[in-house]
Amino acid sequence: MAEVTCVGIAFLDHVFEGDFELTGGGLAFAQDFNQYGGGTAATASVTVVRLGRISTFWGRLGDDETGLQVLDGLNRHRVQTDHVRLVTGAQSPVSSILINADGERHETVFAG
Repeated sequence: MAEVTCVGIAFLDHVFEGDFELTGGGLAFAQDFNQYGGGTAATASVTVVRLGRISTFWGRLGDDETGLQVLDGLNRHRVQTDHVRLVTGAQSPVSSILINADGERHETVFAG
């Protein structure tokens, strides 16, 4: 069986959806909120497993609550995580994504 190794970044995405404008400043109220694992390499790893193959994710996360949550998510999706490095005292990557009713989005990322 083919094995795929994905090297890169893993995020915890905070996704807010609502009927709001994404221009200018101000306060926006979301109608929905979800958290998802994200990052190109981590998402590709999960996709490979969902396609019935073996996938290994290589990357770094902080040893903070966010990093442990991302690592747990990858493990729950049966991604091999033996090569994930938890960096002591580091903050893990997170993003905040606003999506309005027209499908427009605004994303702010902290790469850790």
